[in-house]
Amino acid sequence: MASEEPFSSEAKAQRYDQSLRKDLSTFDLLMLVIGSVLGGSWLFGAFYSAIYVGPASILSWIIGGILLIFVALVWAEVGSLFPKSGGLVRIPQYTGGTFASFIMGWAYLLGIITVAPTETLGAVQYLSSFIPGIFVKGTITLKGGLLTFALLTLFFFLNYFGVKLFGKVNDVFGVWKLIIPTLAVLLLIAFYPHPSNISSLPNGFEPYGLSPVFLAVSAGGIVYSYLGFREGIDYAGETKNPEKAIPISTVGGLVLMMLLYLLIQIAFILGIDWKALGIPPGSWSSLSSTVLSNGPFFEIFKLSGIGILIAFTVVLIIDAIVSPSGCSIITTGVASRTFYGLAADGHLPEFFLKLNRWGVPWISLIASWLLGTLFIIPYPTWQLLSTFISSATVIAYLGGMPALASLRKFVPEVKRTFKVPFASFITPIAFVVSVLLIYWTPFNVLYGTIAITLSGVPLYFVYTAKRYRINETIAIITSVIYVSLITFFTYYLAYEKIALPYQNGITSQYLFLSSFIIYLTAVTLILTSYIAINYRSLNSIGKKHVRSGVWIVVLLLTLLTISFFGPYGPLARPLISFPYDNFVAAATGLAFYYWSIRSAFYTEDLTMLIKQLIKQ
Repeated sequence: MASEEPFSSEAKAQRYDQSLRKDLSTFDLLMLVIGSVLGGSWLFGAFYSAIYVGPASILSWIIGGILLIFVALVWAEVGSLFPKSGGLVRIPQYTGGTFASFIMGWAYLLGIITVAPTETLGAVQYLSSFIPGIFVKGTITLKGGLLTFALLTLFFFLNYFGVKLFGKVNDVFGVWKLIIPTLAVLLLIAFYPHPSNISSLPNGFEPYGLSPVFLAVSAGGIVYSYLGFREGIDYAGETKNPEKAIPISTVGGLVLMMLLYLLIQIAFILGIDWKALGIPPGSWSSLSSTVLSNGPFFEIFKLSGIGILIAFTVVLIIDAIVSPSGCSIITTGVASRTFYGLAADGHLPEFFLKLNRWGVPWISLIASWLLGTLFIIPYPTWQLLSTFISSATVIAYLGGMPALASLRKFVPEVKRTFKVPFASFITPIAFVVSVLLIYWTPFNVLYGTIAITLSGVPLYFVYTAKRYRINETIAIITSVIYVSLITFFTYYLAYEKIALPYQNGITSQYLFLSSFIIYLTAVTLILTSYIAINYRSLNSIGKKHVRSGVWIVVLLLTLLTISFFGPYGPLARPLISFPYDNFVAAATGLAFYYWSIRSAFYTEDLTMLIKQLIKQ
């Protein structure tokens, strides 16, 4: 009979963790958060948000910021309790098991490796106002693609030579990125305000109603803009005083950026000159067809005709390179820590843990650079990339809330330098918030995000589950069949029959409904059969890990269903209208939060981690 002695990937990872260089200070970590949050988002986020909801986009930034503060508080506690590089994908495994942590880690990896190319695309798109031929009609050209690739390669080398140099260089970027947006806001409000844009235009403050206010939180790039609060957690293992630095950078940095983004959005709305743009006043959705699509703030300053604002466009051109580039440098490093974290969890080969002479996981860095550049091809515009990133990375945030609640229960004796107040109240709210942020993603993006996330399940059974004595032959054969079927049904039903016609302006209640029911049924049967077949060959420990993580798979399919039937789906007459759809999604989130708590257990990795803490 095969041995069923628990296997701890944490024991293997500790050897590499000890060789990481703890060179980042609290200020360095705060600048990491600021540098990541203030990337190309400030150049384009206000523009896309205004297109969706007009002046009410101000509310979208407030809502998005407040909601993410709940999530940041939770991750600040668990991140400072166990400061690990790649912490966002490692911490959920300590109490949630390998299956759930793999699903969330895979989703996070999909999102994070696209951030650097997204930010770089933002820079190139902004530069199209200055350099012709790199963006045409909102789409990157071959010339622009080559420029993007060259910049990504530069960012790779800036990460390669150690976290100390990287931290100090980023401090300069962080200070710059605080100063320039602040100056832009002050100049625009002082010299070129149009107060009537706030509420005196046709249809008023909420020209498209309340529902798009929430849609803009995700699809308008707001969630994407705020997501940089996580960077301190992913670099926690390379920080001098993580117990202090993580809460300050994670929560404090997010609050500071929320206030700045709110001012940026207000300044952008006030700066719109409808006559100069050649569109009717209040036609917010028409902004996408104006010159603002090339560089929103640059074009506003140029169209103003005011000397000091025109002169400032030179600074904006420079910042169009500096801000997104600074963010790209950071997220290239974060992506490598994600590969590192997944390898530490045992989901990727050990060579992803290997460090170069400067303490950088160099193979992980190469992987993040190469894979990230591929995302320039299928998602060629900033908006599409940012929406995909938002929905993919927020899936990973779900793991922090059950981790906090379970760690409070399993290891109450461990010292916590930062404790979330009223955790029994805040933690479920943070989980519901994460669920809502996923749900607010438009269906025509969410179905792809979930399909790609679920397509990674075979990697778990083929690689990670080997430790649980799985039948590898059966796992490989069923994995090929599984991926083929998921790809087939997603393309021909979800994309061809629903998403593509919907994007082309075709509305059909019956055809969309029938196609989705067939698609959901097929995917559920395929996924269930695949997991069940491989589950049977696992030993008892492996079965426990899979059982404890089933909730995340069921949650994703449930959210996809609510999205289809709600106002963010393709139905001409949504069966779940606003605001009832949000109540349904929130109730679903609360139910799954308690399911995730009940599924948590004291894992072998947590046992090893506590032993390490006792030795220290």
